[in-house]
Amino acid sequence: MGAPVVWTLHADFYLYAHSSDPYTAPATILNPLLDAVEAALAPSPATGIQDLGMPNVVQHAYISGKIETDEGVLGDQAIAIVPVEILCV
Repeated sequence: MGAPVVWTLHADFYLYAHSSDPYTAPATILNPLLDAVEAALAPSPATGIQDLGMPNVVQHAYISGKIETDEGVLGDQAIAIVPVEILCV
């Protein structure tokens, strides 16, 4: 009694990258986007958690599974699906 309710939100972040240059693989555009998402969801070195800058609302946010990619081997578009869990109060 008195403990706050914790919600677990499951989300898939879809990242699309398009290469209009036929000599540039879409994966070269997609990979820096994935790096940025991973960096944004990395836990703080001081606390070991990621609260998305909202410590009163978010207890932890993290990539919760395998990142699926189609790097555009056969076309000019690449996609990545990043599974994320967010624990909210």
